[in-house]
Amino acid sequence: MGAARLEAALHHAYMAGFKAFVALLPFRWPLVFEGPGSVGALCRHIAQVGHRRVLVVTDPELLRKGVVAPVVTDLEQQGIEVVQYNGIVTEPSVTQVEAGLAVQQEMDGQAILALGGGSVLDAAKLIAARARNHRSVAELTGLLRVRRGMLPLYAAPTTAGSGSEVTVGAVVRDDTRQVGKRAAMDLRLLPRAAALDAHLMTGLPPYWTAITGLDALSHAVEAYLSRNATRQTDHDAREAVRLVSGNLEAAWRQGKDLEARQALARGAHLAGRACTVAGIGYAHAIAHQVGPWCGRPHGEVVAATLPLVLEAYRSAGEGRLAQLADPVGVGDSGAPAAALIRRLHEFNRLFGIPDAFEGLGQADLPALARAACAEVRWTYAVPRYLDLAQVREIMSRLQPVERPAGLANREGTANGPRCP
Repeated sequence: MGAARLEAALHHAYMAGFKAFVALLPFRWPLVFEGPGSVGALCRHIAQVGHRRVLVVTDPELLRKGVVAPVVTDLEQQGIEVVQYNGIVTEPSVTQVEAGLAVQQEMDGQAILALGGGSVLDAAKLIAARARNHRSVAELTGLLRVRRGMLPLYAAPTTAGSGSEVTVGAVVRDDTRQVGKRAAMDLRLLPRAAALDAHLMTGLPPYWTAITGLDALSHAVEAYLSRNATRQTDHDAREAVRLVSGNLEAAWRQGKDLEARQALARGAHLAGRACTVAGIGYAHAIAHQVGPWCGRPHGEVVAATLPLVLEAYRSAGEGRLAQLADPVGVGDSGAPAAALIRRLHEFNRLFGIPDAFEGLGQADLPALARAACAEVRWTYAVPRYLDLAQVREIMSRLQPVERPAGLANREGTANGPRCP
């Protein structure tokens, strides 16, 4: 057996063992309130549990749009003292987490309500974990290091994308040490309850509706293709694919379509559950490198990358790909796997997703490809392991036709300076 085949066999054996380990984990999924207006039910639940001082973690844009005030009023009407921390912005940082922790400590908050997108929810998880563990963010990141749990956390997502209200991870930039992003993975990071409320999502701009929805779709597709998939994750992933692919265009065209928004919220939630257990794959690993390097939103880059990765998987994952053709609406094709990939390209064209990213230079590809491969190995149970040359080839297809000079001579690493 050649070295490459032996390594792949070892990886698959390791991931099989990891799948058995995950099956034994005691996932405590959050209590979920669903439907337009369900955030009110979540506020009543928070009061019924007995919390009397709650920190609301959110972002300045939601505050400006008036999304936060009604939720604060709901809490106050339940007799809860509320303090707001609205310092979370896109790509949240350790500094923002520490500032939120200081607000929580000053008010002696008993619980946290995260109101926002995936960035807000991730930051709130780490604020809640810091409050209980008295360890730095750096010490909390990694696998199963949130040993004392976290302050009771409740989630009201305002985007249908990350599914962070039902995932065990939290990612932030470490702007204190210039080491790129830090990720904490622990069952204790699951919120206690969440509201999937379409009313909270009606103000999301069309393009952000599209890229967050495509992020949810990518979670579902990669979870379904994972070798760690289970009967339950298959069910969740297929239903997520059906809900997102069938409702994303309607929500994109008419942001106040509550039925479409609610379906997207449900789809993103199920996709988050599926990928929490089954994992993701190369589309995310590549996007995790290219997105920060070029300063582009994660959902945008993962949407552009997913069909390219699926083409590379075809020899190993065609059967599973074909099974997703029906929920995406192209199951009557004579070549369902190819039709699914074409449909993803069509989504990208419809929503205006770029197929190339300025600032991704030829000289950058080796380091970025190595980082993506390192993320996948021993972590994701992908249908097949791609070699470094294959990952570089996928990344090269994300380069502009007129390729700019490489950024490798700039100070920093693959997770370092962003492109202008």
